Amino acid sequence: GNVGIGTTSPQGELSISKAGAEGIELRPGVASNQNRVINFNRSTNAYIDCAAFADNHIWFKQGSSEVARIDSSGRLLVGTSSFTGEASAVLEGSSAGGTTQAQLWLNRGQTDPTTDNVLGQIIFGDATASGSNGAMIQARADSSWGGVNGNPTRLAFFTEQLGSDSGPVERVRIDSSGNVGIGNSSPSSYNSDGRNLVVGSGSGGQGLSIASGTSSYGT
Repeated sequence: GNVGIGTTSPQGELSISKAGAEGIELRPGVASNQNRVINFNRSTNAYIDCAAFADNHIWFKQGSSEVARIDSSGRLLVGTSSFTGEASAVLEGSSAGGTTQAQLWLNRGQTDPTTDNVLGQIIFGDATASGSNGAMIQARADSSWGGVNGNPTRLAFFTEQLGSDSGPVERVRIDSSGNVGIGNSSPSSYNSDGRNLVVGSGSGGQGLSIASGTSSYGT
């Protein structure tokens, strides 16, 4: 009862093939509660497999190895087939192996970015369709990349204050030299003996307090 398009020996209920070696197979009910779509090249035994299950999860395979799944709770699982904690996505292991650390790369779509180019950012917001956000972590090129410069990069942390609707503002910066600015976006511009931590911009009431453990006074 199998139907073949482009092949005289269909392996699935519906096989669409190019000269019999490469193609797509649709296999409804191939196993209990399981429907599968297989992208194959039989001449090299290469397969990419997607299966939908009646118990509401979907998995993706390369060859015989599962590489990702969307489970019945809507979690995206990469490198693992089971997780019960609260999460939207779980990454386990890496392309170097299942027992290595997980790695998430945020890459700018060009080589050797120039000064102030954004490399990547993580944005924290709500469900507003247009993308309302209140905080952000951002990485930027601190100077042009490449050659003798290496890859100078800074990290900045942004938040939006109560009563403001103008978007997150930079509050903390770690520059490419490791200097930290709190309320200051250019800590490296200060004297080299005192710029590892710069608090405030010199405008208005700014400073650093270390709370006492007994009376909450700054010491």
